[in-house]
Amino acid sequence: MPDLGDIEALRKIAEGFEKLSHRQVFKDVVGAIDGMLVELHHVKSKDSQFPGRYYTRNGNYALNVQAVCDANRHILYYQIRCPGSVHNSIAWMHTDLWAELECR
Repeated sequence: MPDLGDIEALRKIAEGFEKLSHRQVFKDVVGAIDGMLVELHHVKSKDSQFPGRYYTRNGNYALNVQAVCDANRHILYYQIRCPGSVHNSIAWMHTDLWAELECR
């Protein structure tokens, strides 16, 4: 992710979203946020004190990855901090980017 103080870099990202949108629906957008689960083969007790936290509602073990991309689908930022049982909204609130945006 570019420095949030780099207005020119943020403006270029926003222009990319504006070009893709009709009627400027995506005006002033500087990133698309999404979460995904990256499946793990198995979590053993020796690898984690609480392996059940990695067990998802889909019935497998996973890590929750939060990512931000630009209009060209290039990843600008990602963080892997939470186990798969954590909802995306909570995982997002555990990212450094969320903390930085909350402070502004």
